[in-house]
Amino acid sequence: MKTNSIRYNAIWCLLLTLFVVVSCKNDTGIEPVYDGIKMRVSLTSGFEQPIGNSGVSKSKASISGATKNTDDRLETQTQIIPLSNGLNIVAKLVPEQQAAPVALRQSAGGLKAAAQEVRDGLSEGTRYRLLVYDANGNEVKRIEKTVDANSSSFDEFTLDATGTTTNYTFVAYSAGTAALPNLAANTPLANALVEINAQKFMHYVETVGLAAGNNDLTVVLKNKLSEITTVLDGTGIGLNSITGVGNVVFKNATHGGGTIKLSDGVITYTGSAQDKAVTFPTISTALTEVNSSVTALLRSSTTTATLEVEYIEIAGLGRSEPFSVSNVKIEPGVKYNLVLELDKGNCMFEVQPESFSMDRSVGGACRVRFYLLFVNFFTWYDYGISQGDCSGGTTLLGFVRDWRNGNQMGNANLDGQVIGRTYEFAPTANAGVVMNITSLDNSFNMAINEPTDEQNTTTYKIATKEIQFQGTGTNGRNIRFTNGGGEHGVGSVSAIHNITNGTVANPVIRVSISASGVVSIEGRKSNSDLNLYPMELFNSTSFNNVTWLTSGNTNNKVTITQTIAGQTYINGQVTGKRIAPCN
Repeated sequence: MKTNSIRYNAIWCLLLTLFVVVSCKNDTGIEPVYDGIKMRVSLTSGFEQPIGNSGVSKSKASISGATKNTDDRLETQTQIIPLSNGLNIVAKLVPEQQAAPVALRQSAGGLKAAAQEVRDGLSEGTRYRLLVYDANGNEVKRIEKTVDANSSSFDEFTLDATGTTTNYTFVAYSAGTAALPNLAANTPLANALVEINAQKFMHYVETVGLAAGNNDLTVVLKNKLSEITTVLDGTGIGLNSITGVGNVVFKNATHGGGTIKLSDGVITYTGSAQDKAVTFPTISTALTEVNSSVTALLRSSTTTATLEVEYIEIAGLGRSEPFSVSNVKIEPGVKYNLVLELDKGNCMFEVQPESFSMDRSVGGACRVRFYLLFVNFFTWYDYGISQGDCSGGTTLLGFVRDWRNGNQMGNANLDGQVIGRTYEFAPTANAGVVMNITSLDNSFNMAINEPTDEQNTTTYKIATKEIQFQGTGTNGRNIRFTNGGGEHGVGSVSAIHNITNGTVANPVIRVSISASGVVSIEGRKSNSDLNLYPMELFNSTSFNNVTWLTSGNTNNKVTITQTIAGQTYINGQVTGKRIAPCN
């Protein structure tokens, strides 16, 4: 009995001692000791404002750019733009991400999203900065990181805990792979401003109530600029229908820079809005769909943005006339696809296709223009003889005498003369004309609707000079492949006369003249490569914009011409093009 009494007394003394110690700490005002707030922060990016987060209860400090699919700002916008050759452009501005509102549910870990919001991972090389501010807006933590192949998470760090919960404001920002905008250390949150440009900027700000112990926070860097990918879609007119695109520009669409207030994401823009070019890849082979690089626009909400397109080049039709997509509604922080669908709604037919063959021997029922020269009282006169049909080799020209030189003209003396052949197409060819050249040596031109019989007036030609593919030809070479693609007869590109396997389907050269009179040329580079590549004129030579008739009773006259220089020939097919309802 005595032993048990001693044991019980010892236990009561120990409990009394603990009570006194705790009471003394409380009486002196000393707080209990905590381990601090352990933070694990990971980052991603997106165009949707996050709604819930595992492990913490979040309070939105900024709603700029917050999106839901019930917002009419995010509805697909559609316009139909008619082109003169019977085609339509169906322009659709489609928000790339339209996540449904996310329902929240309560769990032991806090508010969680019932469905994951749409996010994009940060690309490798992205630089970002994380700033943590206390309840008084003072900077207490600054960490910088570059995304590598392993992760985009920060190392675990600890924040002070002065109670069971503490409010901290987390700010993160990034300019993508570019250098981080400067911000002086220990800048109070209320004064924290950084400069941004019109390329890329992402931002995040949240005030979060944290508890002592482990906390996980996912930071979704919100894009603050509009980002637009322009898509040329030729599915509606057939596979591999797009062969080129001219200058594409958003007008008055972006500011050059600005500043952003980190505490709430509000942007102050610099200067007035400027134009922003859209960049497309080089189209070396015909494609069904072509996507531009992302075009970033730094500006406030607008309902009047305009996209201007110089032309879209279409296989078999050539270049369209310029067109624009107007009154486009663009919202900051939203990523769009601007899809330009080529829609014929009709079918394209050939009109009066004709094969042709000409050479310096003036054979094959060609037409010829030449001069008869004679002396009259020691004064020289040139009399042009109208073009007429000729056949049977060189019979006609064989008896024409050049009196100045005192000898009969033979083939050797035809250099400098112009041979040609004229075709007529009814206005039912409402989409223009296409010439497919199957073999060529080494130059040509075309006249469109020249009112005289001669068909040789410069202003009616498709080019201001003979289109010459040979460097030693008259006036020198003046046509080449675009975007540094080379010239015929130079380096790995075959001379034009050495490409000998041309067909109408796979011609050596294709000339397209649209209904609006726009001329474009494509060409092959070798016998083994059947692809057509866009070409351009240079060396003081340019295309004329010619007149093509699509109504009335007057036919269109097309004359294919060549200036003779040594061996000279051209073969192929010319055909009118018509857009009409499909049968």
